[in-house]
Amino acid sequence: MNPMRPLAAAALTGLVALSGCASIGGGMAAGGSSVEPLAGYECGQLQVLAGFDGERATLQAGNRTLVLEQVPAASGAKYQSPNNAGTSFWTKGNLALLEVDGRAWPECVALGAVPGTFSAGGNEPFWRVSLAQDQLTFDEPGKTSQVVPYQLQSRQPLGLTLAAELANGPVTLAVERQLCRDSMTGMPHPYQVELSRDGGTLAGCGGDPRQLLQGVEWVVESIDGEGMVDDTRATINFLADDRIAGRASCNRFMGGYEVTGEGLGISRLASTMMACQPEVLAQERRFMGSLEQVRSADFNADGALVLTTTEGGTIRAYPSRSLSQ
Repeated sequence: MNPMRPLAAAALTGLVALSGCASIGGGMAAGGSSVEPLAGYECGQLQVLAGFDGERATLQAGNRTLVLEQVPAASGAKYQSPNNAGTSFWTKGNLALLEVDGRAWPECVALGAVPGTFSAGGNEPFWRVSLAQDQLTFDEPGKTSQVVPYQLQSRQPLGLTLAAELANGPVTLAVERQLCRDSMTGMPHPYQVELSRDGGTLAGCGGDPRQLLQGVEWVVESIDGEGMVDDTRATINFLADDRIAGRASCNRFMGGYEVTGEGLGISRLASTMMACQPEVLAQERRFMGSLEQVRSADFNADGALVLTTTEGGTIRAYPSRSLSQ
């Protein structure tokens, strides 16, 4: 499968442009209007374009085109494959749930929106903002938390601006979908954030770092700078419930991972025990040994996921477009 770069500002700009001017499959109504106006979503790192036409939804997700029909739902709008009950797309406001062949993807967020539960913060001075159920919680060291309602001030294709009234004056929060590294730990986050108050602006990062890891299968390109043995494939999937799985080269593996404010850790690895060619087995052992020593995750300029080990080694990988993981 051809790998694709993870979502960054440039990729999202292309997705926004496509969603604003095209329809999946290029269908046009009489007079030149689009039959299926598109909406863009991100399900972790998975890009999804959804076109809605009456009681039908057509999704372009990774390397798959899914044609779904609306079915009854307790809330929102749910679309399901008429031939496969395990494939559905359930929209609820700016959020959606995607399931393909019985597998659930991470929470999908419409372009220009934020996840249902969102937090952001910055350093020097330290501050933190959390959003949940139309309430904004503002925290500063040594002070009582302030919980106030917020209003949507503006929404752009790649972000939004919120406004709220704190006890000591108004505050605005601008959120943009752009890779952001914490100024103290270097931990990557999916959103850049600016908090404006008292005539000044404070910069920070927001969102769950797991959003940058989940939703796609990462295909390993190199281990410690050394390319992969010909005709072999090593992959990594960061799944829900902090589980990790993939192909080590010959065998399948599984385990757990933990994202903290300081970095990424992988543990409890186990694998199948199939016989392998000696050179493939040697690669597999290097890969598994490196995974067990991972201490951080980041992304380089060309969009690769770079996992760094405690000894300074690296695993470099790109996301695949395939939904068959």
